[in-house]
Amino acid sequence: MAEITVRYVETNYGDTLQAIALRELGNSDRWLDLVWLNDLLPPFITDDPTLAGPRVLLSGAKIALPMAESGISPDELETFGIDVALDKTGALAVADGDWQLESGFQNLKYALGRRIVTEKRIRGFTPEYGCWVSLLRGDKLGSAQLALAAFYVKSALLEDDRVKDVLSCIAVADGDAIKISATVQPIDGKDLSLEVSI
Repeated sequence: MAEITVRYVETNYGDTLQAIALRELGNSDRWLDLVWLNDLLPPFITDDPTLAGPRVLLSGAKIALPMAESGISPDELETFGIDVALDKTGALAVADGDWQLESGFQNLKYALGRRIVTEKRIRGFTPEYGCWVSLLRGDKLGSAQLALAAFYVKSALLEDDRVKDVLSCIAVADGDAIKISATVQPIDGKDLSLEVSI
């Protein structure tokens, strides 16, 4: 993983974290990155000076944004983005007292894995995000269920704008779990292999 630093931008009157994330990071869903990076509390950012405080920004204040340093080209960073990393339990990953971030090509691989293991309709503001494959957990995993699992995963992977094609997707039974192996062709760069257990 590349080292991550921050850059600062000035907030505007009427700004929301979603608007800043869309404008500066290219994805409004990344607003939580800004909450974590800046240690903010609701209402996060305000135009009212009486509501501003150490953990609530007043419009016009500077806000920290994640930025990658060495090892990742600006084009790769722009194409594949930056995101907060999670550990194996789903909690925020921490190293040396700071949040770990994934960036560039590695972030794409990480994000696709998260998309597969997230059940569709579980995220209130983005119900279309995720994959239906988790609905097959607990079913008797015959060839029809495994073919359906591979179809669900391939469909979910193709929903990511950074994916050009899914070259292969295989689902096999692994005890009670489903083991997914996929090869994805991103819109830029080399093919990537994914291994995920559901």
